[in-house]
Amino acid sequence: MTGLVFTPTEAAAVTGLSIKAVNKAIEHKLVPIKLERYGRVSKRYLSNVGLVCLQLDAGGMRLLPIGMRRNIFKQIIRSPREAVIRQSEAVLIDVKAARQTLAAALVEFRKAKQMIIRDPEILSGMAIVRGTRIPVYLITDMLNAGTPIPEILEGYPSLTEETIRLAQLYARAFPRRGRPQRSVRRQGVVRSQRRLNAVA
Repeated sequence: MTGLVFTPTEAAAVTGLSIKAVNKAIEHKLVPIKLERYGRVSKRYLSNVGLVCLQLDAGGMRLLPIGMRRNIFKQIIRSPREAVIRQSEAVLIDVKAARQTLAAALVEFRKAKQMIIRDPEILSGMAIVRGTRIPVYLITDMLNAGTPIPEILEGYPSLTEETIRLAQLYARAFPRRGRPQRSVRRQGVVRSQRRLNAVA
């Protein structure tokens, strides 16, 4: 694993945990964080080894007592390449499987970041699917409004099921800022104020 760092929101999106669960693990000092100051603002970042710990939590380890989790995570931090950790005769922690799950999720995350672009010349720099004029948050708005994926694909032929899946991952990792936009309505394909078609 590399020394990349991730925000708590990115960590939640990659591991499948809720942002509340990630923040709780940080507050209980279960996972190591790095603080970066930007003027008067401090931001928290997690390393890959922290994500391995969170991935174990996502796999069910968060149901264990907090003291046991803390001991297990300390062992992982000390020996990040350990494949299995024996907590007791009855409890074995498969760290290798968690790392493999995390590695696959990080591949998806990288694909999502590569798929989404921001160009000041297109829709005022709104996050859009590469090669189109379709905002990523329009896709998630449609899904949140209950629009079936086949209906979205019919209305926006340039999209694919993978595009939609990666758009959801991107939106979880990078939530839209500011006031929520006006709710979308279902009238066939859910539309924004105007139809945004793919670039020819």
